[in-house]
Amino acid sequence: MSKIPVTIISGFLGSGKTTLLNSIIKKYNDTRFAIIENEFGDINIDAELVVGADKGNVFELSNGCICCSMNDDLYTTLEELLRIRGRFDRLIVETTGIADPLTVIKAFVAAPEVADNFDIDAVICVVDAPIIEELLEEQEEASRQLVMADVIIINKVDCVTPGYLDSVKLVMSRFNPSALLHATSFGEIGSIDMLGINAFTGRQIEQSTLKFANVVPLKGLSKMGGFTATLAKKALMHDIQSHAYSFEGNFDFDRFSLWMESFFYFSSSKVFRVKGILSFANHANRVIFHSVRGAFMLEEGEAWKEDEARESRIVFIGKHIQREEIGAALSMLLVKEDLACSKE
Repeated sequence: MSKIPVTIISGFLGSGKTTLLNSIIKKYNDTRFAIIENEFGDINIDAELVVGADKGNVFELSNGCICCSMNDDLYTTLEELLRIRGRFDRLIVETTGIADPLTVIKAFVAAPEVADNFDIDAVICVVDAPIIEELLEEQEEASRQLVMADVIIINKVDCVTPGYLDSVKLVMSRFNPSALLHATSFGEIGSIDMLGINAFTGRQIEQSTLKFANVVPLKGLSKMGGFTATLAKKALMHDIQSHAYSFEGNFDFDRFSLWMESFFYFSSSKVFRVKGILSFANHANRVIFHSVRGAFMLEEGEAWKEDEARESRIVFIGKHIQREEIGAALSMLLVKEDLACSKE
């Protein structure tokens, strides 16, 4: 039996997550959804606001933030879903506004019994456009939600000016260059594709990694002046960033694997996600690398052409990442004749 596609919806309190969820259900009315609703409190009001889904397929987690209570509640709910999997086609998880999506993502990719039955399709972050400036300044969780997203929905754009929206889009595109970016009002998605994104497949990881090429760093925007600079500075306040590297030549597979294991052992709390396209010596194909909080996988990609210059690109996403130290360490993992590196 095929795996169950999972869409995770994050976003701070009041951003419009449930409204977006209802828009997805309405748009894909031929799809049977199972819904996991998480509310930070004893009574889950959001579950009552879900419209169009079979109420028997809506599961409530009301014991607190899903990222804290998930080891028991979420896994129990996923087990129940597997028992009734013939009743639905897809799963949507709406997290509470203060949730760190990283913990939820890891639950679906790190535990074999879950990963064997569920596949994350995409992580969607809903942004409250009128108050994004305050959220970035005051709430680190908002920055974590943005940087981990595969799709960013800038909602409530009817409440902001076109110039303001342009600045938000520009900063968001630098804060998370690999994310798909869309602007909406009232969570109306129209022709925007919300399903079938396949963000965690090797092909999409490769494509998203390439988006980091030639991107002006967020720090560059902070020097531009005006509201764009103000917003960029606030996005940098919690030191949550993406750092991209490119290396000419080939890595040594054994040394690279050993270094990564050691790196994640000591740094998994600071490094949220790593993804890249790698070239290894004596290996004919590209290798797609993907890690979430230390749990990583290597997937075979397309073959290198004989006359093609080999190059590896790798992106680290996290908090307080030591950019120069990581670049220097990775350079040492190249085979001797390939010691060349450029940091993007």
